Amino acid sequence: MIRISLLISLFIIRLCAYSDSDLDGVSDYLDRCPNTPMLALVNQHGCTVKKIKVKPVHHMNINAGIGYDKVNSDLDDEVYTLDINYNIGAFSANLYTVDYLHSSNIYSRDDLYLSGYYQMAITKDMALRLGTGIVLPLNNDKGNETDYFLSAQIIYQIDKLLLYAYYKYTFMHDLYSQDIDTKVIGAGYGFTKKFQGLLSYSNEKSIYAGYENIEYLTAYGKYYLNDHWFGALRLSKGLSDTANDLSTMFYIGYYF
Repeated sequence: MIRISLLISLFIIRLCAYSDSDLDGVSDYLDRCPNTPMLALVNQHGCTVKKIKVKPVHHMNINAGIGYDKVNSDLDDEVYTLDINYNIGAFSANLYTVDYLHSSNIYSRDDLYLSGYYQMAITKDMALRLGTGIVLPLNNDKGNETDYFLSAQIIYQIDKLLLYAYYKYTFMHDLYSQDIDTKVIGAGYGFTKKFQGLLSYSNEKSIYAGYENIEYLTAYGKYYLNDHWFGALRLSKGLSDTANDLSTMFYIGYYF
């Protein structure tokens, strides 16, 4: 069940680690001129210089995390993650890897996630983000096989308020597992220029047939130390018997 918690938290991290509402290549945190036209050439502050057809602005960010999972009253674990995001225009790519120090669950150890996304504006306040990805096992445990997923996300942002709904379908090929779907709803708010918070609820089908769905309530906070460095903290509370009792993760990241 640890893997389920990781997939949920991974989505939340990606959502919060970078937000560019007007798709001009400058994050909302640094953008002094929001809602610039799609073909506008902007400076480092996101303000229009002149309108010409230009190559999309690209950037990337890297963050590393260390965390603790309280699986139940008798079992806990340490978690280490590395997350690399590359964005160019409306396209983004992600590489993510995770390592559990003590886990004996073959479905949640040393996996490598590779995914790609395309975000399109529906209105000036709403966007649709479509994604696909692959989960590669990095260990030799029998039964841990390559999995695939498709995702769709609706994002609505007005001023400091962010609302979103997310759906993902995973084609599982691991031993004794079944295909799963994940549903998440959440809300975020920019309390200050440097601090953002998010609260979400997730419901996911168990990879094991006959088990109840896995439910979590997650709180996430992110603080920008400056234009490049940021830190984040995530807390997840299991709401169902199939979920981990408690999961925590601290991240430190750098924006290029």
